[in-house]
Amino acid sequence: MAIGLVVRQVFDLAEPQPLVVTEPRAHECRCVSCGATTRAAFPEGVNAPVQYGARIVAFVIYLQHYQLLPEGRLVALMADLFGVRLCAASLANMSRSCANHLAGFALGIRDRVAGAPVKHMDETGLCIGGKTQWLHVMCTSLLTFYRVCARRGSLLPNISGIVVQPTPPACRGNGTLS
Repeated sequence: MAIGLVVRQVFDLAEPQPLVVTEPRAHECRCVSCGATTRAAFPEGVNAPVQYGARIVAFVIYLQHYQLLPEGRLVALMADLFGVRLCAASLANMSRSCANHLAGFALGIRDRVAGAPVKHMDETGLCIGGKTQWLHVMCTSLLTFYRVCARRGSLLPNISGIVVQPTPPACRGNGTLS
């Protein structure tokens, strides 16, 4: 006679799977009467003879731009975990394509923050390609817009409202901040 049930669960990652390669094919036909050639269309997003799929691109973008994984470590991770051998140019192309795809969204954020009644704006220097650049940030409590510019102090167009700067912490006189 059963008197109960004891349950235990183990959460684990699935076994690594080999890459899935799909090969869409587009048939070409030639008209026997006029000699015109036609070819079937490839599925949307299939633009090159060989390319990385949307899941790989999304994972790379996430790791590189949200988790801030350095390029070399990202290349090693993709090779170690998935057997995908990426190069720096592929990473750059993925980032550029994603940025182009999101350009309209980014401009919408910029315009909303620029027109907000109260916002914070700041800039900080950083080195890109051996040259000093300026990272400008403009934000509200809900939205943040970043841009990199070669000139310090170049305000974005159409700024209105009140710009609030955070108050720096006061010095206690002993080298520590309050």
